[in-house]
Amino acid sequence: PTKELMERFGQKGEQGALILAVDPESEAARLGLQAGDLIVEVYSDKVTNAADLVQFMKKYHDRDGLRLRVRSPNGGYRYIFLRTK
Repeated sequence: PTKELMERFGQKGEQGALILAVDPESEAARLGLQAGDLIVEVYSDKVTNAADLVQFMKKYHDRDGLRLRVRSPNGGYRYIFLRTK
């Protein structure tokens, strides 16, 4: 994402895959993911952009889900397990 977009969502100083929208009926929404969150790791792999996230989704496609490290716009971090199967 662009620097301006990151700042608009309150994300500064870190790279990752910025979440722009979440379907309110999705597993991601039930886990608390929301627009403005930044995915910074999949398992222990660092995510620097959306292309990295796609690559790691392919890498771990045989698992039941993905363990994500997420940074909230307020700067707090949390881990979630997003089921994919």
